[in-house]
Amino acid sequence: MSSELKITNLKHASSSSNNLVLGSDGNVSITNTLSAGTIGSSVTGQNRPYFYCSHYSTNQTMSGSGGGDDELTVWLGTNGDPDSKMNTSTGRFTPSIAGIYLFGARVYIEGAPSSFSRVMININNGSDDKKYSEIMGDSRTIDITRMAYVSDTGYASVIVDVHTNAHAIRGDQCHFWGMRIA
Repeated sequence: MSSELKITNLKHASSSSNNLVLGSDGNVSITNTLSAGTIGSSVTGQNRPYFYCSHYSTNQTMSGSGGGDDELTVWLGTNGDPDSKMNTSTGRFTPSIAGIYLFGARVYIEGAPSSFSRVMININNGSDDKKYSEIMGDSRTIDITRMAYVSDTGYASVIVDVHTNAHAIRGDQCHFWGMRIA
């Protein structure tokens, strides 16, 4: 046995106007504010923070002091960051939702042939092991991809480390991206 209730307007007894109107085209209009109490566990949102930065702000020169890690701080061209979790002035993606994330970075480094350059994706305030991609010598692009657990208070950023000789990065050839996968 099935039942069907057909209504157009739903109105509270003390209200002077219709609180909820169901249109014949399937649209619903609400007169005031819709507020919810506890939503059941079967109702879920996307809960998948992500971002993509299309380039770095400048052609920054790295000093090459041998051991200094430079965090790339000013990313531009944020395409797709619906939750505004990528701070483009600090260079840090802080999703505030713990989970497994996939990150990638591409940094073009112009350098002298007698030294190395490293690009790292820094996770959870630097408390995770540093994983890096490294090149020796001439100008090249360094690509790195990293999957890691990010805590609810953690962040991800890009670190560049150059050794002995000064290097520069070509900002318009750099990218940084990330997304929650689990």
